[in-house]
Amino acid sequence: MNSLKKQLNKNDLFYVKTDGFFGITNINELVDLYLPVIGDRPFALYLKLFSFIGTSNIHQELFELLDISTEKNFLINRKKLEAVGLLKTTLLEKQVTYQLKKPLNGEDFFRNEILYSLLLHKIGELYLNKIKDRYFTKNEYGIDISANVQDAFGKFELVKVDSKDLFNYDLIRNRLLRSGIDGQEILLIKQIVLNQHELFGLDENVLAQLLIDAKDSNGKINKQLFVDSTIPKTMIVNTQQKSVNKIIDVQEESKNKFESTDPRLDDRGNAILAESINWRPDKFIKMLKQVYGTKPAKAEYSTVIYLKNEWQLSDAVINVIVYNTINATSEHFLNRNYVESTVVNLKQKKALDNPADTIFALHQRKNEINKVTNKKKSSGKIIEKEHKIDYESDEYKKLVDDMLKEYGDYNG
Repeated sequence: MNSLKKQLNKNDLFYVKTDGFFGITNINELVDLYLPVIGDRPFALYLKLFSFIGTSNIHQELFELLDISTEKNFLINRKKLEAVGLLKTTLLEKQVTYQLKKPLNGEDFFRNEILYSLLLHKIGELYLNKIKDRYFTKNEYGIDISANVQDAFGKFELVKVDSKDLFNYDLIRNRLLRSGIDGQEILLIKQIVLNQHELFGLDENVLAQLLIDAKDSNGKINKQLFVDSTIPKTMIVNTQQKSVNKIIDVQEESKNKFESTDPRLDDRGNAILAESINWRPDKFIKMLKQVYGTKPAKAEYSTVIYLKNEWQLSDAVINVIVYNTINATSEHFLNRNYVESTVVNLKQKKALDNPADTIFALHQRKNEINKVTNKKKSSGKIIEKEHKIDYESDEYKKLVDDMLKEYGDYNG
């Protein structure tokens, strides 16, 4: 991080992503708890970064919008956001990624000794106690006196729904409530649970137990622990007929959603397209790795889950990215950094909604990369040598300028 601070330049590229959905409760927490601590400038930076979500831009544009005169002033504001946990900054291949983090809820904020002390120092004990009263109210939930269905509608005959093994999240929710997990926590984890079900075919009972096993001493679900725990369970559960039926349903849905051929693609491209539609990601990567005589590593499964949870991609698009990455690298490994760089590029080209668009964009990208290779003659043969890019050269700066002209107006 120190090297990043020293090298930051107003012409450096940056990319913004979020930690999930932000609601009105988060805004109240930001204004009440964080604004007094960090001040208006870092607060403005935090809010402004939301308008850049999903796009690559240069810092100069951000500086102008916030009336920031120097890189040093920007770093001061950014450092405060990082220190209180509202921002995570990473550097990958000369591009800075800013991940906007959700503020802590009131209860967790006041349990954090550092944040509590900073807020007390800024506003004093009297005003601090007034804020605490808003977040710690007595008898918050009261006694539930709501009517049930029978009270409202009287007795009636229940009709059994004829369904094809519908996934019922309420079964998971009820088990988690009985185990002492908070209802808000259950709501926040729902999308990840649905993704794991879709990816691996795990049923409600298995997922509920894995969630309970991932509960910490505070009743919170360790999301990463839960996601990791689904991976080794996959092959066991998929042997059950119930899960096999779910796999078939998912594959049929993909086949109906996307066309298996595209006129823009050659025979090889259409073959990749057809295979990407017919396989679920965990099966697809296993099959692909077998071609090279290996099995998928746990880190590779985690990368597949990352594409599903963080980017909300369809199975077919995930398969295309997996195929491209494993075949493009000499070690035939699903490298997370390589994948993220690829997805960012595809996002800019609006090529993440349909697997055919993804394949076509990757083919174009390969052609662009080939343009920066040097061809030399050696012993009467033409040898292609990878062009090592000098990031300080005029060539690279021109490449960045060209990219900005092409994608600078993209608003995600």
